[in-house]
Amino acid sequence: MKKSIKVLSLAMSAVMLAGAMSGCGKKEASSDITTITSWSGNTHSKDVITAYVNEWNETVGKKMGIKLEYTVQGGDSIDKTIELALQNGTAPDLFGAGDMAKLADNGDILAYEDIPGGEEFIKPYKDAGVLSEGRGMYKGKTYQLPGGTAPQGMVYNKDMFKAAGIVDENGEAKPPKTWSEVREYAKILTDKSKNQYGIIAPFKWGGWFASDISNPAMSLVGFVDYNPAEGKYDYSGLKVPMETWLGMKEDGSIYPGADSLDNDSARAMFAEGNVGMKFAYNFDVGVLNDQFPAKCDWGVCPYPVNEDGTGYKQRFDYGWSSYINAHTKVDPAKILEFKKAFDTDDFQQYAFEECIGMPYNTEVIEKADLSKAKKGWKEFAQLADISAAQPRSPRSDMAGMESASDIFMKHIWTGEISVDEGIKMMNENANKAVDNYYAVHTDESLDDYVDKNWKPEMQ
Repeated sequence: MKKSIKVLSLAMSAVMLAGAMSGCGKKEASSDITTITSWSGNTHSKDVITAYVNEWNETVGKKMGIKLEYTVQGGDSIDKTIELALQNGTAPDLFGAGDMAKLADNGDILAYEDIPGGEEFIKPYKDAGVLSEGRGMYKGKTYQLPGGTAPQGMVYNKDMFKAAGIVDENGEAKPPKTWSEVREYAKILTDKSKNQYGIIAPFKWGGWFASDISNPAMSLVGFVDYNPAEGKYDYSGLKVPMETWLGMKEDGSIYPGADSLDNDSARAMFAEGNVGMKFAYNFDVGVLNDQFPAKCDWGVCPYPVNEDGTGYKQRFDYGWSSYINAHTKVDPAKILEFKKAFDTDDFQQYAFEECIGMPYNTEVIEKADLSKAKKGWKEFAQLADISAAQPRSPRSDMAGMESASDIFMKHIWTGEISVDEGIKMMNENANKAVDNYYAVHTDESLDDYVDKNWKPEMQ
């Protein structure tokens, strides 16, 4: 965690993503206010951010002559919506979806280095070492800035654990620490006569494989799939999670109908109190408190570690600020002025205390008042201390090849091939895809993603 740099919270990313459908920025007809438009797919923080933006527009923004125009779109379609908007010239000034390399190569986004004052603005981030090729940067230029962290872990139903006798010496619910305990507890918690199951898997959700299988691998082997020390993809860390899920399938411990469940449905099921465990992110706190208020007492615990109790730092996501539309009609220097005004400790503290954004600036965290924090928020914040960003992975071209998630769902889960055979396929496909990409993109170097001295951190 960095102490020397001011960074945006994830909620900051939500604000910068948010925007109006009406296109690029404009001057309001009856005033000297410059309107900056942007887009968001983040519904969980809509009400809180709307209130903050409205107040900012009437105070700081009015003095600056800047207004943020803001709406929230459905997150599942925002990538395609922005792609279409860029094609027809109606994209907002600020947006956060899309592939950085493709957008940069197409000339659709501006680099901070190409904006007057931009180099100075991003210098603290560079000095803190949070920017690198593939992480906010592409071909040596900066297009996004880190906007916070998203710790991950598991949520567990304390009521079900206690009823099943899975408790510590004080009679408190005892969450699993290893993958074998995940399977063991899931089996104990399952009572089909009561429609209760040990764990739930939302296969229909596109992020399921990453959330529940690949991301937890970092706690076991120190990386998710790409090993920077070797400069190769290595999916061996997924062996234990995949075998555990297959075991829970065999035990009948997984909530039925996984193929038809998206993440909202799965979170709603957990909130009803019929599910013992679910992998989760910090933003699920808002879901279980507000969107689907939980009817059970629940807690938060880290990802499972190795059987001997050891574990590496577990994975968290960076939240990234929005891209600046290269086709904006607003002076980019004005947009930079807006970003400077919004990038404040006050906003980070507000977002953290409102439980919508998790900063990694320890100075903000230390002075924040979480006395009224929502259930589960403090626990997810504590997970940040045993978490780290996963190693950067190189670009690849998977055209015509199956991804790791496809191999698992189509071949391993169905029993067509073994886990070991699946891992071999994953490694072959991923490394071939890297070779394919760099054979064509000769102006880029795989060496940017190789670190012979890299060593994973222990928890």
